[in-house]
Amino acid sequence: MEINRDLQNKVENDSNMIENIVTDIVDSKTKELDNYILRIKQVIEYEDLTIEDLQRIMIRLCSYAYFVSSAQELMGIRQDISEALRIERYNNVYVNLTVGTVAKKTAEASEAVKEEAVIALIYNRVYKILKGKYDVTNRMIDAVKKIISAKIQSMQIGVRE
Repeated sequence: MEINRDLQNKVENDSNMIENIVTDIVDSKTKELDNYILRIKQVIEYEDLTIEDLQRIMIRLCSYAYFVSSAQELMGIRQDISEALRIERYNNVYVNLTVGTVAKKTAEASEAVKEEAVIALIYNRVYKILKGKYDVTNRMIDAVKKIISAKIQSMQIGVRE
């Protein structure tokens, strides 16, 4: 089976455009968190962190999670509004079509709302990415808590000996 290269190129170009828009929106909401996680990654490769260091990391991650959660919910609002606008425009186009079969009206209405569908898709993707980053941040917080507990337990065992 041979792949239609023109179609593949169109998919690549369109998806690159949408990816850039999504990335710009996500980066505007999570750039600080992303940079902080990269710094943590670099530090833990070369240093053994103290309990105080880990506590600071945990508190900062909690504050970033707070802001990402808010951004996620605001994107959820945009997602809902963009989907409502798409449906409203679809219905208006469909109702105003006076000639044609149901299938033809459906096809024409779907064609007329492509832009609205893309906008809804963008906000849907942004929401999902923000949710993923929020979830990962919370898993990192849990991991830091476990490391702190293990360090405290290790210190307590050392004091007993």
